[in-house]
Amino acid sequence: MNKQLPDEKITLIVGAGVTGLTAAYTLANAGEKCLLLEREATIGGGCRTYVLDDVTFDLGPHVLLLNPDSEADKLLLKLLENEEVISKNLSVAFHVNGKYWRFPPSIRDVLFYPWKYKKQMILVRLRKNKRETTDANSFQSLIEQNTGHSYYNDLFSSFILKKTCITGDKVHRDWFLRTDRDIKNRKENPKKAKLLKHWYYPCKGFEIIPQKLWEKYCHLGGKTILNCGPISFDKTKDRIISAKAGDKTFFVKDIIWTASINELNNLIDARVQPVNFVDTLIICLTYNRKARAPRPFIYTYHPQDDLIFNRIYYPDHIYGEKNPSDREGICLEINCFQGLQNMTDDEIVTRAVGDVEKLGFFRKRELRQQRHFWLKECMPVYELDYEIKLQETFQAVHKFQNLYAVGRKGGYFFCQTPAAVNQGLKVAKHLLQSRSKSGAKD
Repeated sequence: MNKQLPDEKITLIVGAGVTGLTAAYTLANAGEKCLLLEREATIGGGCRTYVLDDVTFDLGPHVLLLNPDSEADKLLLKLLENEEVISKNLSVAFHVNGKYWRFPPSIRDVLFYPWKYKKQMILVRLRKNKRETTDANSFQSLIEQNTGHSYYNDLFSSFILKKTCITGDKVHRDWFLRTDRDIKNRKENPKKAKLLKHWYYPCKGFEIIPQKLWEKYCHLGGKTILNCGPISFDKTKDRIISAKAGDKTFFVKDIIWTASINELNNLIDARVQPVNFVDTLIICLTYNRKARAPRPFIYTYHPQDDLIFNRIYYPDHIYGEKNPSDREGICLEINCFQGLQNMTDDEIVTRAVGDVEKLGFFRKRELRQQRHFWLKECMPVYELDYEIKLQETFQAVHKFQNLYAVGRKGGYFFCQTPAAVNQGLKVAKHLLQSRSKSGAKD
């Protein structure tokens, strides 16, 4: 698999996450000669599955919300057509002071809300809620326009700070809405959202998706170099001529970059401020149990300031009776490390285990095994002026006629798996259409 290619021009894809793999597979399927470069020893990017104590955890995305009318979603369903897949209704909730608040709430949920919430929700729908103290494009404004200030303040205010490391009045609503982008990193006009109520999950774990893409790509003759080492470019003012990975040099038609945009800007000598990504610490824990506890939610969000984590994900909600009866696994997410800089990883894990006990979920003595993972530059966060910043960030990239930076890291695009797949489809189709129009044969 690590064989050096001849001195012919190829399409180079940097990063073997779902965006890079989708682009590579689509191009190879059309007869393009492609090379996939990956720094890690395995493919998959953020889609990684890990089994701890016979409990299956996923380190990045956990379930698929699919729209059967979307080309990207059709591809994902096609990949899973011979796999055992679990599907359930989507159910998530905030957990505040011992009480669960389903989100988004149903009409029935709202009927049992405190009067202060119901009153403000009625007023915002009658457009009589005069409170408008934040930027209209902010995440806070988006939530308050639909629920009122009290609901936002009690459930979202602390949570969004723990999730993004900035306050909700400074986070752009596009971050929450996950507004789509084109291959030139411009915001696309949002289409009317289709409410997706069901999720899908492959029983073998989420990483089966990138694995299937890679297998198809390899079957078509696509080449891959894992552990590729440092990458460098030979370039003119508007084209990348060749790329070097380790001690191998490759002449390129085009480059699809899905690794960090900050790294790419360094490679092309762009004098621009790096964009800010949020690092994530994932903590997988397994506990002894005497009986199964009901897990009605796939996620619970935890805005309380005295809890170190912002979210718990429950494999038991996915697998149910398929999981071992004598143990349960939960997965904690920590994003904001203010006040934790002087703590070791082990100290952070110990604190997190203590916070799980504080919630009344499991006692420390019931802990069986733990494993933690750092996901570096995991999450883009859009501030209010993010569109202006992205124009500056990608200005140098767009000067090169054959360089495309896309995906979650390459395009600084906060997206779920279907949108990441769609990014790969978009850039591959663009290149194929360009070749068809020009009739050029390299």
